[in-house]
Amino acid sequence: MLHFLFICKSITFLIILKSMELKTAQEIKNLLPFSHHATQFVKNTRQHIQNIIEKKDPRLLLITGPCSIHDIPSTLEYMEKLKTLNARVKDEILILMRFYFEKPRTRFGWKGFLYDPYLDGSYQMNEGIKQARYLLQQALEMALGTATEFLDPNMSTYLEDGICWGCVGARTSSSPIHRQMASSLHCPIGFKNSLSGDLHTALHAIQTANLPNTFPKLINGKLVAETSNGNPFCHLIMRGSKNKPNFDIESVKNACKLLQAHHFFPHVMIDCAHGNGQKLAEKQLDVFETILPYKDEGLIFGIMLESHLNFGNQPMSDTLKYGVSITDPCLSFDQLEASILTQYSMTGFTH
Repeated sequence: MLHFLFICKSITFLIILKSMELKTAQEIKNLLPFSHHATQFVKNTRQHIQNIIEKKDPRLLLITGPCSIHDIPSTLEYMEKLKTLNARVKDEILILMRFYFEKPRTRFGWKGFLYDPYLDGSYQMNEGIKQARYLLQQALEMALGTATEFLDPNMSTYLEDGICWGCVGARTSSSPIHRQMASSLHCPIGFKNSLSGDLHTALHAIQTANLPNTFPKLINGKLVAETSNGNPFCHLIMRGSKNKPNFDIESVKNACKLLQAHHFFPHVMIDCAHGNGQKLAEKQLDVFETILPYKDEGLIFGIMLESHLNFGNQPMSDTLKYGVSITDPCLSFDQLEASILTQYSMTGFTH
């Protein structure tokens, strides 16, 4: 028995290797405040998105950008390109850029820019948080809308004021903690269908997040009991499953009928990557071309595409190629731009 207790004590001692004190959200915001212009832009863009969801605005909502942010230079260059494209199609499409700073992991791997901004396992999280907020600053100052996946609820307080649209992913849509978080966020939130393809998980998430919730929340280093009013602009994102896509017309129509039966917004956003794109970057273009006509039928209001400066993806290494994803494969920006301009010229949208 004594030998067993000694082993347990040794294991307990080794579990925590180190800890690092993080700056509070307010300290980070004081260091990197958003200007009045940026704050007003976020507010206005959230309203535009709400209008699209409510069908008061006929534009398509397009969420695009790198699968994950992993460096500042290529992100800034991509932002400039997307800003120019956005200006060309702004009357027909509202484009937001993906700022995915956290990566959900089924197995161990790089957790994202917010956690390990130097890609070396040093986990300089204070730097990751500051650099992430800096990138949001730059985007908002150039009037480029921002989108992210909210993964760790503790991290949402650092960045939420700079996010125009957010999502809860397939792995976390079933989490009560994430549903409560979504109920208190000020931006529209999409819930993805589960990895199995089941829609009811996301439907239950929307229902929960729509309602008031009281839950513990860490605010400036203190744990408080926060009560939300509920988020009325939660919606469904169809992303396919491990086994098959769900962007076909019948699947989308059935999803819309299910939403309507639950008194939710009866149209969806479709993710062209992941299960729908079979994790093949070029397949996203086929999905995009297929689903665009759904917009005229009132079945979809938004689309997600993963794109970076250059095509494909690459493993983590000491010699990374510039502007290439280090997580899921992405379309190149040129492919993205050509597809959008071609599709919208064919349908008479571009000028």
